[in-house]
Amino acid sequence: GTSLDGKTSLSSIEPTEHECQILHSYIRNNFQTLLELHCPKLAEDPSKLLKHLSESFDVLFDCLHYPILELDWRIRHPLYIKRVLYQIADEKGKRCLVIAKIDLADYIDSLQMPADLVSVIRVPYESIKSPLPLLSTLFHSSTTLLASPIDQHSYKSLLGLNNIDIFDRWIQTHQLIPITKPDLVYLQ
Repeated sequence: GTSLDGKTSLSSIEPTEHECQILHSYIRNNFQTLLELHCPKLAEDPSKLLKHLSESFDVLFDCLHYPILELDWRIRHPLYIKRVLYQIADEKGKRCLVIAKIDLADYIDSLQMPADLVSVIRVPYESIKSPLPLLSTLFHSSTTLLASPIDQHSYKSLLGLNNIDIFDRWIQTHQLIPITKPDLVYLQ
């Protein structure tokens, strides 16, 4: 950004195209190994995942993780998912791939979102915190956005020490955080 007097400017925190490409290439080159390490059930047969990741989409929506909410989450979670999907697909017109456990994938299918804008991949439940959404986003493209309710910074170590700064900046500029308030859900 540039100051109001136009005399000083701050460099952007957004990683350059080349820096994003470094992350993308690293994940592409090490994807199977990273899956085996962090998502062993999925690593046994990643063909469905890879098929979905070869398709074109703008945003990956992480439905493996739950936002922190003090309210009754069983009732709220479907509303949250519906609202975030509506914002991505209907309001923004972006194509979205949803990664979800089987029960949630069935619910998302029941919403009958436009098939050209929303597709869902069912994945096995493996752990409370999984790097799968992040790995899938970076595998797909260096410009794909990740909508996830959890902070991705805890996965810095996945990318090796050399890329931590780039990864930090990528998260700040490529992660959409669905904000939840009692009767409101919006993307930031």
